[in-house]
Amino acid sequence: MSIKRYFIALAIVLTLFLIGLSFLTLSYLNDHFSWKTLYEEKVFSIPSGVFLLSVSLLFSITLGWFASHKIQQHLDELHYSVRKIDSGLPDSNLHNKSDFLEFERIHEQLQHLRKKVERQAEKAQQMTNLSREQEEKIQKETIVKERNRLARELHDSVSQQLFAASMMLSAVNENDTYPPEQKRQLELIEETIVQAQSEMRGLLLQLRPVQLKGIRLVEGVENLLIELANKQSMKISWKIDDFSLKKGVENHLFRIIQEGISNTLRHAKAQTLEVYLLKKDGIVFLKIIDDGIGFSIKDEKFGSYGLTSIKERTDEIGGNLKLISFPGKGTSIEVKVPILEKGNDQ
Repeated sequence: MSIKRYFIALAIVLTLFLIGLSFLTLSYLNDHFSWKTLYEEKVFSIPSGVFLLSVSLLFSITLGWFASHKIQQHLDELHYSVRKIDSGLPDSNLHNKSDFLEFERIHEQLQHLRKKVERQAEKAQQMTNLSREQEEKIQKETIVKERNRLARELHDSVSQQLFAASMMLSAVNENDTYPPEQKRQLELIEETIVQAQSEMRGLLLQLRPVQLKGIRLVEGVENLLIELANKQSMKISWKIDDFSLKKGVENHLFRIIQEGISNTLRHAKAQTLEVYLLKKDGIVFLKIIDDGIGFSIKDEKFGSYGLTSIKERTDEIGGNLKLISFPGKGTSIEVKVPILEKGNDQ
């Protein structure tokens, strides 16, 4: 029902009431009605004209108050709804039904406006997330490029210089004319340079890109171990089954192997290194063993060995990490990862 029809109906009702009341009053007072009788005749000791005017005014004010109160209530609801839309908060009043057609239409328009505002907010959030993702992608690409640059510079400069110094000291130590004390000092210097070379190779492993650059995990690990075996003095052996996994899992496993070997080169002072990458009964087994100095797992420096990163990557691919190490007994890192044949490559 529209507001216009509402007040027209009220006016008709009020008019009919006044006319009926007037006729009733006149018929009650006298058969011969005159305007003078409206003052002379009394109703409840009040002139009939004053009584009729008072009752009509009171009735009109009462109806007007109820009508205005109902309209004011709807206006307050609309004002509340607009404030909620402006603040982005949900509003249950938008689903309320109204007695007036005009207010019902305004409610419908506000519902459309809220949906439009929500769509715009959603698009703004999508643009923000997209911008953030692009920013993170650029940052990652910049980091990878910088890591590659540092790796090349370290390999072409510092690593080569350490290798040259090691070769020169090796040639010097072949001379038996030096006194025993000087001979021992030269040997210690040579050992220090060899250890520095091992740490440098470990750092270069960590600076390498995490991705496998389009090759399979098996190929990447074999290339890595062959390269280390040609450049490293320690004895390196491995056994690798031929299998393929999802790309995300292979990248994580490759990075775990890089971290494990880097830890061995930098900290273990090991003479031998064994790497096993096997597939059996729906599970991938990765095991890295060295005969180095080892460490105590309860040591506060446990997290500084890069093993925290290995554990995080193992958890991310749903694997299980088992670490065994004792001072002077070497270290064993074992990772078991279930092979999921179904599901997407996350």
